[in-house]
Formats: sequence, C-alpha cells, structure tokens
Amino acid sequence: MISLLFCASVLAISIGQTEVIYPSLETLASGMKRMKFRAFDQDMELNLEPAGDVISDNFTIIYSEGKTQATDVESLKKRLFRDPEKGSALYISEKGLTEIEGVINSKLRIEPYETREVAKNEFKAHQIIRTFPEDKHFSDAMINFNMEKSYSERNDTNVNGDECVEIEYLFLAENNFAAKFLDSEKLQVYLATVFVQVQTLMDTLNLNIKLRLIGTVIYKDNPPFFQGSLIPGQDVLNAGNIMKNMSNFLCKNEENELMKQADLVMLITINQIGYSSPSGMLFPSVIGVSYLGGACDPCKKCALIKDDGRAFSTAYLIAHESAHLIGSPHDGAGPIFSFPGSPTAVECPPFTGFIMGNTFGVTASMFSKCSRENIKYFLSKNEASCITSCNSTTL
Repeated sequence: MISLLFCASVLAISIGQTEVIYPSLETLASGMKRMKFRAFDQDMELNLEPAGDVISDNFTIIYSEGKTQATDVESLKKRLFRDPEKGSALYISEKGLTEIEGVINSKLRIEPYETREVAKNEFKAHQIIRTFPEDKHFSDAMINFNMEKSYSERNDTNVNGDECVEIEYLFLAENNFAAKFLDSEKLQVYLATVFVQVQTLMDTLNLNIKLRLIGTVIYKDNPPFFQGSLIPGQDVLNAGNIMKNMSNFLCKNEENELMKQADLVMLITINQIGYSSPSGMLFPSVIGVSYLGGACDPCKKCALIKDDGRAFSTAYLIAHESAHLIGSPHDGAGPIFSFPGSPTAVECPPFTGFIMGNTFGVTASMFSKCSRENIKYFLSKNEASCITSCNSTTL
C-alpha cells in the first residue's frame, strides 16, 4: 500500500491580459542577446545568455512504439536563451522573421501572434500574456518509501557539496498532452523552454547542479501503466495507483537505454489527478506526485506532472518534484516526512512562500535553506550514486 503525503498550495494560473508588441533583439559579440519591448505600460529589457547546455548533445525523441525521430539537436540548443536574474526562458528562431516564445517571468509569457499587419524590423508581431494566480487550492503528493530503511555514507563515490553534479532527465509525454501541439517540434520547443526554466529554479539551491534533458518519449495512445490507474467511474488518475504502476513499468523496462540512463523520469500529462476519501468523496486536485529520495532507484526515480499549458507553472512543478526525488521534503516537515537521517525542514515554515512551501509567495521562485541542506545531505549518500560529477559525464 502506498502512503501519500499531501501539501496544499495555491498555484492555479488564469490568463488575465494580452498585448501585441514588436520586440527588438540585439546580438552581442559575447553571444548574449539583448531584448527590449514595452508592454502593459512598462519598458522591459532582458539580457539573455545561451542556455542550450540543458539539452544533451545526444538528445533523442522516440515514439512509444520504438520509432526514433531525427532531431536537429544543434539548432535546438542554439535557440535557447535565459535571463536568470529576470527568470526568463526563451526559444528564439531567427530563420526568416524572428519568432520568440517562452517565459518572460512568473507573470508574463510571450508567443508569436498571427496578424495581417506588416512585420517591423524583421520581427513578427508577438503577444505578451499576463497571468494571475487564482484563489484555488491544489495539492502535491509525496511518497516516502524510505521510512523503514537505513542509509550509509558514501565512500569512494562521495560528491563534495561544492562540486558540480549533473542530473539527467527523461520526459514521457502522455498522448493527450502531446496532442495539444501541432507537431513534435512544437512539443519539443515547449518542453525545452520549460526545462531551461527548471534549471534557473534549481540554480537557487546554490549547489552547482546542472540539468540535462537526454530525451522525450511521445505516446500516441495511453501509456501502458495508465491501465488500472483510474479512479473507478471517474476520468481521474488515482495518484497512488498511477505511481505504483509507473514504478512497475520502469522496473520491467530497466534495460531500455534511455530509461536506464536517466536519473529522473518525468511523466507529463493533462489528465486530472486525484484521490478519493474512504467515504467516496473525490479530490481531483493533485498536480504533482513523486517519491522522496527516489532518484537513482531504477523503479522509484519517477514523478507525475500535470501540465496546464503555461511553461512557468509546469517548470515550477518539475523543480518541486525534482527536489523531492533528490531528498527534499516540504518546508516545515519533521523526521517522519523527511529522508532518513536528514536535517529535516522544521526550521523553514511552510507559509514563507518558497518552492517547497504551501503558499505561492514572493520567494516562490527560490528554494529555502532547508531544501538546500536536505538535498546536499542526499547527494552525500550511496543512494545518489547515479548523480555523477559534471566532468565525469559524457553528453
């Protein structure tokens, strides 16, 4: 039986306002880009650095039936940029008219806008979309399968707290999620910009953690582990059952090259996720599920992410569940809800608004000091042995 530990938070996002703009873009000798635009009566300037290193040179797109799709990885990497100070993650295509899409910050995003107006300065019209949090409560579920285990210090594989380490990700794109996009290229652009944003969020741990996306598996039908995962009579995935079935699926496919190589496997879906109470009451409000300290475990290195179509909130969820997988409990958690022997998170109140808290506050784009210490502790353990130092990894 799987025990789910829930953390309620406010993370629902609604579209508030849109404005059509024609941004300017300057490429500097350093390779950085300076982007300027005016929207909602504000002048904005982004100093964008190349961010393609989050994509592995050997990145692969594969369909569930085994067909591999040819991917121009070099072009994808060259078109990814970020402004870590502003929290921007953008895909910039300068083939023909310049097109930009992605995250400006936690409240603004940008995408090309179809219009009959003449382009200005080789730029298509773009739409800035401002979003606002809704007053709705959603839940994240964490599964602590470590309660009865004991752990020992690493020996020769110990990773120093200041040493650069690399975490390799594999995305599983559920069929309904994948079908939202015009083609696999549009899907990958979205996931790539999301992943750039995840790196920016993980950087706030100050642990020199580098992320690499090694591949995406695209499902044309329901993934096999969806069978038996729905709440009876409802089109809602049971949070506990789907994780159990996904874990079993990973175990059975342990020899699959991509799944074997990945340190973390993320299933991205648009399906509702929830649970039912003993009385039968339905709670379809779960937006993320993962195993605490599951990274590197062949069967438990997985997480479930509910995508709402907005890159920042999806990146936020991936960062949140990633932190669980590499040892961080929710802020405020004591020993029972923390990785065995870890510092716990009792010194960080959950209401202060960090990524692992239960409110979406001004620090929502940052991890707390407790998350940092718990993840640093996990990385010192044998159970994190798959997470290697950066200079020992082949991209």
